[in-house]
Amino acid sequence: MIERETRKKEEGKSNLILRNHPFYFLHFNKLSTSLFTSIFLLFGTSCTTQKSSFEEFKKLNGSWVEIKGDSKFTETWTWKNDTLLNGSSLMIAGKDTVFSEKIQLVFHNDSVYYIPAVSNQNQGKIIRFGLISNKTSEWVFENMKHDFPTQIIYTIKEKDSLIVVVKGKEEGREQVYTFRMQKAHSASSGTK
Repeated sequence: MIERETRKKEEGKSNLILRNHPFYFLHFNKLSTSLFTSIFLLFGTSCTTQKSSFEEFKKLNGSWVEIKGDSKFTETWTWKNDTLLNGSSLMIAGKDTVFSEKIQLVFHNDSVYYIPAVSNQNQGKIIRFGLISNKTSEWVFENMKHDFPTQIIYTIKEKDSLIVVVKGKEEGREQVYTFRMQKAHSASSGTK
């Protein structure tokens, strides 16, 4: 009995000394260590998953075209690396350029951004739309602070079919514009 009391006193003293040690927070018990490891692995996996999901945007690589009457809308994407996809859009009606923009899809700080710079709009400044929904072959980008559009949705229906929906309010009314594009295949590649 006396021996047990002495052991308890000594354990109490060593715990008190340990708690007063400047690096006490580094002494984890088994539960804390395993919890810390789980959180660390979950966070690491989440970042890897986010970055690997950016790879799905490679499906946009190439040129996409919609022709309606005498107007032609073309969007072209070029995969640069695992954090950047460069794009451009051009709309021609007859012989006149109606619309053109430079676009980037950027993976930055575990987020994906759609960043267009439209000629003759916003003083040529870029506008950033954040990815808010990422389903298989469908991506929704949003910026509610922008006047128009506030939302841009890209959907690849089949490997050769791309639908882009642009939504927002213009002059107080909800507007939706839909572009149904087909993959443009180069004549030199021999593919259709």
